[in-house]
Amino acid sequence: MCRFGSLASYCRAPGRRSHRRQCPSHWSHIYYQPGHNVGSRHRREVGTTSFFPSKNLGGFGDGGALFTRDEARATYLRQLANHGQTRKYHHEHIGLNSRLDTLQAALLRVKLRHLPTWTAARQQVAAQYDAALATIPRIVPPARDGRSTHVFHQYTVQVPDEPGQRAALQQHLAAHKVPSVVYYPQPNHLQPAYAHLGYQAGQFPVAERLCRTVLSLPIHPTLTVDQVSYVGDVLRAWLPV
Repeated sequence: MCRFGSLASYCRAPGRRSHRRQCPSHWSHIYYQPGHNVGSRHRREVGTTSFFPSKNLGGFGDGGALFTRDEARATYLRQLANHGQTRKYHHEHIGLNSRLDTLQAALLRVKLRHLPTWTAARQQVAAQYDAALATIPRIVPPARDGRSTHVFHQYTVQVPDEPGQRAALQQHLAAHKVPSVVYYPQPNHLQPAYAHLGYQAGQFPVAERLCRTVLSLPIHPTLTVDQVSYVGDVLRAWLPV
């Protein structure tokens, strides 16, 4: 989690806004904002979340939500999501058809009650992964910030930054029936959509290195101790201590 306290303070200046993408951080906590889950604490902030089925709080299809403590902004956003209507057939704004259907809302309402338990289970799985990786020094586990909690939407490690190493590890994992995923293999500044900004390879070396080295391992509240141990054994077999 980024250090959002400092960023939020910066964004509270006149003319600035902060928008948070919160779907990977459901039920995480920020300790430098005591008593607060990750969300829109300040009136000028807007948080966004996806309810895509793979999220920690996911529906049975696409959906999402916005969070804010600004009542006027909340009213405006509700209108935008409903064709820009302030009342039926009266369109104050050019809006969208972006309502969350009742079935998804009912499902999410039930699943929300289980989110704390599922989050604790993810954290237990991550702790077991941490213990396994402690004996594999060439694989780096996810970093933590002691001022917040990690809810492990993904458990993403870093592998050696050497040509072909990540692909070889993925092949090794797949051969032993262990899935793995590389999320975001291309940094934003090198995407064609942002070519007009003129950024070149090498200008954001940390982002580029992470895109070359990150690899996400299986994580889910229902993973068993034996399953996580098996993944650790498979990793250890590829990278002997």
